[in-house]
Amino acid sequence: MVHKFVEGMVGKVSTIALFLLLSTVVVLSAFVTAGSCQSNSEYKFGVKAGDWIKYTVKCSGDPYLWNMPLTYDSPIDVKWIRVEVLSLSDSNVTVRETIHCFDGAEHNRTIIISPAKPMYPSVRYIIPANVNIGYKLPVSLTLPDIATNEFKKVNELSINETGIRSYGGVARQVNVLKWSWLYIDFGNVRNLTETYVWDRATGFLLEKKWQSYFLGYENLTSSVSVRIVDTNLWHMEKGTQSIWNQICLWAIASCIAAFVAIATVLVRKEGQRRSEK
Repeated sequence: MVHKFVEGMVGKVSTIALFLLLSTVVVLSAFVTAGSCQSNSEYKFGVKAGDWIKYTVKCSGDPYLWNMPLTYDSPIDVKWIRVEVLSLSDSNVTVRETIHCFDGAEHNRTIIISPAKPMYPSVRYIIPANVNIGYKLPVSLTLPDIATNEFKKVNELSINETGIRSYGGVARQVNVLKWSWLYIDFGNVRNLTETYVWDRATGFLLEKKWQSYFLGYENLTSSVSVRIVDTNLWHMEKGTQSIWNQICLWAIASCIAAFVAIATVLVRKEGQRRSEK
């Protein structure tokens, strides 16, 4: 009896041990799978063919400092820019950029954007969706180093800010890249700060801005801003819509106030009539 009891206990212990071993293997496999999925998730795009965003271009300050990469024209000549997703695969997105000038001229180009290939941030209209601070954007830049009077290579820039920003009355979670560099311009040190804002859920660029000034003259900053004004990704309030919304609200408020005033007068008259009786 004791022998059988011991054998039974050993069998149960063996079964439990085997169960725990298999459970451990399953859990470890899940972690490995999750880790591999996480590493690949940076290449998940949040856009589809047909998605588009339209931007307006605004300039301020000294035109001499408007050396911003809009490809074809001086920024002051550009009225709007429209970018539409043409196609996408697991590794890249193809977009069409249309630059429309005030004189009616338009320039179109097709841009293939890959998260793994270097390109200047100003044309990286799409990044993977739902990335976080530290996400690296490959670039291939050769910048002057005023400390050594030599040039240095920059191979990557990283998302360094997240937050919520409002565009056209719509609050969006965003990823931001902001970086600056100095260089000598006609014997003076010039600062150029570039800011890029991508929508976190879709990865679509919402805003890009270049600010430039000479050191010691920070109050004389020139800037070019390219900012979303319309899209088919979500409903945005237009300027005229906002005005009409305000007019409607004022009209409704006025009607309510008039109704309350009339009702108050009628109630008072009814009270006086009853008191006279």
